[in-house]
Amino acid sequence: HSYYYNFGNYYSRVQCPVLMMPDEYPGQDERELAIMDALFQLVRNGKIIRVPEWVHPFGWMITPEAGSRVVRSFIDEIEG
Repeated sequence: HSYYYNFGNYYSRVQCPVLMMPDEYPGQDERELAIMDALFQLVRNGKIIRVPEWVHPFGWMITPEAGSRVVRSFIDEIEG
């Protein structure tokens, strides 16, 4: 559906730091990663951090600790 919503128009206007958290599941769809990389190129400040314990889209439900660690480290980094 991202094609129809044209997320590129939105990502190019984002002013705050952006954290993208793909999983490292062996069956990761390369197309999804390519879309994420393309969107990431549009943001001014951000980071992509792969979460080894996650399986998209259930990461927050199955292993919230893994996501929380990544988010906390990202916040600490941007706060300096």
